[in-house]
Amino acid sequence: SLLNFETVKYFTAEEYEARRFGDSVRKYQEGSTQVQASLSFLNISQRLILQICLATALWLSTWGIQKRSDCCIHSHGCDSAVSQCCMAISQQECPGMQVGDFVAVLTYVAQLFAPLNFLGSVYNAIVMAL
Repeated sequence: SLLNFETVKYFTAEEYEARRFGDSVRKYQEGSTQVQASLSFLNISQRLILQICLATALWLSTWGIQKRSDCCIHSHGCDSAVSQCCMAISQQECPGMQVGDFVAVLTYVAQLFAPLNFLGSVYNAIVMAL
């Protein structure tokens, strides 16, 4: 306010107030940099965990599809794993996964990790509030 400006002028404390303001801005910038660095680390670690989990889940589902495909082709003489012949065979005869199960696993893992995207925003808001 204008009253504070007049008080600073009256006591000739412009340099003191400018230095104090500069120190406050520097502290804020340092804190902001630390928050951004920790948020970046959080995001990188979350993405790494997501990619490892997704790769493992999709590899296991691919292995399950291959297992069923091999059973259909070699044991029952089907032309391919996606033919009507293979679709008619029950899970008890040829255990494993079908191609649609791959999409289901992909969707499930993606939805399982969706709340982690929001966690970074919440973390940033909490740290900035402190």
